[in-house]
Amino acid sequence: LHGSGGSSAGRIAWSCNLNQLKQELAQLLDLHQVRLEGTLTGNLDWKVPAAGALGLDASAQLRQLALRLPSSGLWQEPQLDIVASVEGTALGNTISELSKASLSLITTTDQLDLSLLAPVRPRGKSVSWPLHLHVTGGWSSWLARIRPFVPLPPVTVEGAINFDAKAQVNADALILTESTFSSKPFHFALPSMSVNEPEATLELAARWNRNTGLLTIGNGVFRSTAAALRAQQVATNLGGGPGQLSGEFNVWANLELLSNQWRFSSRSTSPWRWRGTARGGVSLSEQEGVLTARWNANLDDGELLCKQASPEQPRIVPASAHQSWITVVREPNLQFNGSVQYDPANAKLRLERCELVTAD
Repeated sequence: LHGSGGSSAGRIAWSCNLNQLKQELAQLLDLHQVRLEGTLTGNLDWKVPAAGALGLDASAQLRQLALRLPSSGLWQEPQLDIVASVEGTALGNTISELSKASLSLITTTDQLDLSLLAPVRPRGKSVSWPLHLHVTGGWSSWLARIRPFVPLPPVTVEGAINFDAKAQVNADALILTESTFSSKPFHFALPSMSVNEPEATLELAARWNRNTGLLTIGNGVFRSTAAALRAQQVATNLGGGPGQLSGEFNVWANLELLSNQWRFSSRSTSPWRWRGTARGGVSLSEQEGVLTARWNANLDDGELLCKQASPEQPRIVPASAHQSWITVVREPNLQFNGSVQYDPANAKLRLERCELVTAD
């Protein structure tokens, strides 16, 4: 550790062997369950261009990092660069305003950038932080960083991701003003299901109130080649209070693509398949504890197909090679509409309307 400079400008630089640091700290702390390896180098620059002004620039380089805490798995990072900068004004030892601030985490394959969108006076509980977050990289590498610290299901996700979000964060709420997320391709696999999409995108604007637990989604859209879902004016109380669920949901699906690209554990042996285009919507509202759902669904050019083996094929040919699909039911247009009410307090379900209309 060494430094130079004065009150107007200066620099502090450091270098550290993390394994040796752990050994020295182990003389004071119980670290026998902690693994810490790698090297750390970096520097901190400061400048005071005018009275009351403040500028800080910091960078750090981690190489061959290996970290395991007593309650976590192993986090390994061959190369990680951290870059941060702050500009603002100060009164004495207190920062009175932040005009600019940014933080970047950079690896060989991924990058995370977090920055301040507007000046902030960081004083009092009412301060709101306008933030911009941009993340790029791969699903597998980001999940590998999360798994050591957060228990995740046995899921495999692959694809290149691009995430961009703008938000307002304060002591009472998290407001996601706009966000876009894309994955090319999107391969998702659980023991019970798998999704293989060439591309998937998500757009979301939402607000979560920390005090009441109320989550509201102004607009959310998921799109893939096989299906799309839009949610508007959705409100749900994560704390279980009044107004538990309401909103508008609309869906579209290409049933043939959906059956090919979205598979469940039993789907591989199922002799049935759908074709056609499905679209519809559900409207949910809650009044005095009673939930009302109204729905409409349309199926255009619908076909139900069954897989059958051709008996004339030779026995030496594998069964999968001589199976064909035949149409069992064909429906040019099918409509299914209705409404239902549910009263959870009295455990009552009331079907108000239900109709099925075909093209005949």
